[in-house]
Amino acid sequence: MSSTFICEASSALGPVSGASSPVSPRCNSETAIEEGRASVADPLSLGTWKRTEEEISGLRKRASNNAGGRKIQAFYREQNEQIERLLQPAEEQEREAEEATERNSFKIKVVIYGSLVANIMLFVLQLFAAVISGSLSLFATAADAFMDLVSSIVLAWTNRLASRNNYLLAKADLKQLESLSSARMPLHMFYTDMSRLMSTVSVQLIIESARELMSHQSSQKESIHILALAFVGVALGSKALLFIYCKGVYLTSKAKTAEILAQDHRNDILVNGFGLTTSLCGSRIVWWIDPAGAIAVAVFILCSWGMTAFEQIEFLVGKSADPAFLQRLTYLAVTHDERIKQVDTCRAYYSGATLFVEVDIVLDPFCPLHIAHDVGESLQTKIESLPDVERAFVHLDYETDHRPEHRKYT
Repeated sequence: MSSTFICEASSALGPVSGASSPVSPRCNSETAIEEGRASVADPLSLGTWKRTEEEISGLRKRASNNAGGRKIQAFYREQNEQIERLLQPAEEQEREAEEATERNSFKIKVVIYGSLVANIMLFVLQLFAAVISGSLSLFATAADAFMDLVSSIVLAWTNRLASRNNYLLAKADLKQLESLSSARMPLHMFYTDMSRLMSTVSVQLIIESARELMSHQSSQKESIHILALAFVGVALGSKALLFIYCKGVYLTSKAKTAEILAQDHRNDILVNGFGLTTSLCGSRIVWWIDPAGAIAVAVFILCSWGMTAFEQIEFLVGKSADPAFLQRLTYLAVTHDERIKQVDTCRAYYSGATLFVEVDIVLDPFCPLHIAHDVGESLQTKIESLPDVERAFVHLDYETDHRPEHRKYT
């Protein structure tokens, strides 16, 4: 196999699509090609397509304008990152993921149970302030706090379930319980149901607020008691501290749970702070600020949970994996074993928040059954070791001229 052919094969794989390469690959002894063959670690010589930082900086100078130069630089940096991901062994990725989980398990527990306590405090205090004042803005924020509390309870329960050594629960099932975004299909359905419930509550709040605005009469019974204000302030302060902590945990560990809860705390600070402000302004300045604020909070809740429902529906209907993962999957199949002649199909789609993978590979027609079995099974094991992959199905074939499997024709 010539060096030229190796470089052409690596370019056909396409580490990053969407742009052409004005820089030729380097094919020499420094690119791990020895005696016309690529190294075991880089069989397609993808490393020849990596650009140094000096080369990337030079490309910007050659661009006709600064915007184009920045896009070129971003493309090559993204390509370098994708090549590094492709060349990283699947076993190493699995080991790093397991080590990260063990290393950050205590921090994740603090994030989950600390958020649960904060959400309990916020809901109770918001509801107390809303009842004694009759403020629609505070009723709206209390409704939002209630749903945050329900989400925290579900997350704490799934985390506790995943931490138990229960032989009745398969490992693949426990992998799904890592975060709100990685719960199994029943939890995705739970969040779509909660989205419908919150949409109904939001619409009712909008109706009541609009009715109050049209009647030109406030429903607030009295100004918010200073003690209630202090309690709500303490709850919001704890939310702010948890936001900082969750954000720090996410930046160091890239844990999905920490990222989701950081976003949740940030939104709670903004929404509840806004609701408290409009309630105070409605009781002390102009009465209509309170129902207007309630409408604004209800619209925000409606849009937020609507987006949540849409995201969960995408997972439920089998959303396809992103192109970078499909490239990684294709590369694994192509380079897995020299007896694999071709890769016919690579598919990956979500079932819940983890991926189901289907790969069709082509072997020699005269390959013995036991060898074909071992090649397919070892590829399946390698793919299932990737993070976020729950199941992999490897189909063996001896040609590519047939019609696609699992298709009904009339």
